[in-house]
Amino acid sequence: MCTKCTLLHNMGTRKEFIPAAYFHCCTPLYESLARPFVSHIWRAIAREAARRSPQGGTVADLGCGPGTVLRKLRMLRHDLRLTGTDIDPAIIRLAQKKATGVSIGFGVSPIDQQPFPDRSIDSAISSLMFHHLALETKQGALREVKRILKPGGAFFLCDFSVPQRKYGWLSVEFWKYLEP
Repeated sequence: MCTKCTLLHNMGTRKEFIPAAYFHCCTPLYESLARPFVSHIWRAIAREAARRSPQGGTVADLGCGPGTVLRKLRMLRHDLRLTGTDIDPAIIRLAQKKATGVSIGFGVSPIDQQPFPDRSIDSAISSLMFHHLALETKQGALREVKRILKPGGAFFLCDFSVPQRKYGWLSVEFWKYLEP
């Protein structure tokens, strides 16, 4: 079974990442495994991005995984230009396959080095992946979001937080077991 992965980028920088479903061999199963736990979150993010993005706007999903949120967003808004980026080439290939026949672009890119020009994106999304990042990568990602967003643009960041419910800690312990 494979372990955490390291990807060397053409710029010579070393970027480590945790593949979807933690192991490369499980990448094709990620969406199916996660669906029972987070499908309501994916739908909510897509609805909010659809509601807040301007007509004909550009939306970038940073750390898009298999492109689930973008596909849901496409069903709600056919006028938007959608692009997803992720550091993992395997998950990008999966996203492209799942979006066959749907107008969504995908590319391989670390979250803190986005390929978009300055002030070119109306809405940026990052869902359920920030918790994987080191502090300096999070800071770099937020700088990139600030750089690529148009004035008045929106950033939709959705991730895990401290549980607010009485037994929410059980869910945290479950996810910590799955994602060491």
